[in-house]
Amino acid sequence: MRNYTYNPKTNGEITTRKYILLLNQVVTVLLTACLVFCALVYITNRTFYTAEVVGASMYPTINSTAKKTNVNDIAYYTLIRNAKKGDIIIVDYENAGENIDAIKRLIAVGGDTICYHDGNILLNGQILKEPYMENNYNNLKNNPDLLVNSGFVSADDWKDRGFNTSKQRFESWCETLLDDSLTEEEKDARLRDTTFFKNYSTDYADSVKYSEVLDTYILTVPQGFVFFLGDNRENSTDCSVFGPLEQKDVLAKVDFVAVGNSTIYSILSKKITHLFA
Repeated sequence: MRNYTYNPKTNGEITTRKYILLLNQVVTVLLTACLVFCALVYITNRTFYTAEVVGASMYPTINSTAKKTNVNDIAYYTLIRNAKKGDIIIVDYENAGENIDAIKRLIAVGGDTICYHDGNILLNGQILKEPYMENNYNNLKNNPDLLVNSGFVSADDWKDRGFNTSKQRFESWCETLLDDSLTEEEKDARLRDTTFFKNYSTDYADSVKYSEVLDTYILTVPQGFVFFLGDNRENSTDCSVFGPLEQKDVLAKVDFVAVGNSTIYSILSKKITHLFA
């Protein structure tokens, strides 16, 4: 028979061992968190590009004019151009006569029809559903502080002025294109010098028509072109001003927007937390 020696641990030794095990677990968790954070930083820096948003053409979605700091919002995007209608996009404005990149909302693509009628934008004959505009309207209505320094007195003022201004610009553009009394030089003087206008008289002569039934102008977006607007339509230089731009001018789809001092990491953290809430 074997002899076993039993050496009972003292309370102090047991307590010390527990602390060591706990410390090992804490160190393991911290190291794992550090590794995950480093991996996240590496992936986001390699995957996402950033663009500082200056101006209020997407107010209040992006770059609210009522900021309490001078920090502009940052748009995070990838160089992927498969944006869907309703997505926020970054557009090269070189073919619209400006050496800038702009951030806008994709509304229509090649083959779609667009018109302004009875207080709504019609896309392919149906009222365009814009949940992002509804969210903006409700946000302004429920948070009057956002209207400070914006130039608008109410959410309704933002909505009504935006629609009416965009409609007037669009109809003026269409009217000028269809005015046979104007020479090409006169049209060129009145319209922004865009790729669409340069080719309008030859390739896209049937893209704009006047509907007697709807009493408004209808644009058929040519294949290979896109139509986009700013969310702040009263103060946005977009396709309502200069017509469709070529699809190749869409540089990227915006994936995240970091408002003010927030970062992509805080945004991702909120999204992950929401999944497990």
